[in-house]
Amino acid sequence: MNESVKEVSDSAFEHEVLESEKPVLVDFWAAWCGPCRMLAPTLEAIAEQYSENAAVVKLNVDDNPSTAQAYGIRSIPTLMIFISCYRRIASDTNRLWWSLEARRN
Repeated sequence: MNESVKEVSDSAFEHEVLESEKPVLVDFWAAWCGPCRMLAPTLEAIAEQYSENAAVVKLNVDDNPSTAQAYGIRSIPTLMIFISCYRRIASDTNRLWWSLEARRN
């Protein structure tokens, strides 16, 4: 994993994500998930490009089932954006890029 994408756990989720002053893109994933691994380079690029204005973290749903269950994660990969404790489901990639770009400028 790239240094710009941080791995978080159930115990660190509140501090690293919910209490963050920056928007946080959370990737709910698992090691056995092929599409999750395919998404990783894109997440690393986002993390590097927007490092000053946003954070990107990964939460392994197999190792951290409490947080995954709390947010209703039923399939992976699932991406969510948390902004000041509000979550947004990143279902539209173009809208995700536009939102991050607007915050950057």
